[in-house]
Amino acid sequence: MRIFVERILRGAGKLILNSSKNIVSKKDGVGNFVLQADLISEKYILESIKKRYPSHKVFSEENTDRIDNPENEKGLWIVDPLDGTTNAKNNIPFFSVSIAYVENGIVRVGGVYDPNRDELFLAKKGEGAYCNGIKISVKNETELEDLIVNIGSPYSTENFRLTYPMEKVFYEKGARMVNFGSAALEGVWVASGRLGAYFEAGLKPWDIAAVQLIVSEAGGRMVDPYNVGNFSVFNQKAVVIGNEKIVNKILKFW
Repeated sequence: MRIFVERILRGAGKLILNSSKNIVSKKDGVGNFVLQADLISEKYILESIKKRYPSHKVFSEENTDRIDNPENEKGLWIVDPLDGTTNAKNNIPFFSVSIAYVENGIVRVGGVYDPNRDELFLAKKGEGAYCNGIKISVKNETELEDLIVNIGSPYSTENFRLTYPMEKVFYEKGARMVNFGSAALEGVWVASGRLGAYFEAGLKPWDIAAVQLIVSEAGGRMVDPYNVGNFSVFNQKAVVIGNEKIVNKILKFW
């Protein structure tokens, strides 16, 4: 299955690079829209999954099977065909494709592909996390002032209200803050040690399902600061990612 995930991630990435970045529809929220490239990538991924695993269901950003209780599904694929749509539309080379395979609420295989850099981040539960076949791990730093922290930019006003207090905390602690515009890619950059931590409110399952496994297999931790002991990719208010000590420090501000 890992080889299958890698193949369709690379195939979708190639299609995105060669597809139109024109807007075909708009969604709720500021700057939230769908590109032709979204739909082309999703069509390819969904057709590939249904051909290989016809009984499995797909939970995708643009087109989802009817799923009453995703945490009880024995064969579920969570797909973001193009994460970082605004970047893609504006020819900013920071976007990705994300695919996760889930059984009974547990992510078993997760992959995120960056077609601009030809970097494929992949993990299978219990077998470590890799970028283009090279094992990756989170940073070891334990002080916020030593880190580059990615703060997400949510679409809704409500989620901005959750984000702003954390920006203030990181600023006061001396962390360098950035926002690159692709939650999945930013998340695996934490897993690979490029970023020290990540925070964003209002994410969807397709933004974080693959990332959750990759981060965990890279020695990191992903939590919802509003529900620390019961994290679910299907039901979270916000997400904090980093190594164990950094995450625990961030949680003290709640």
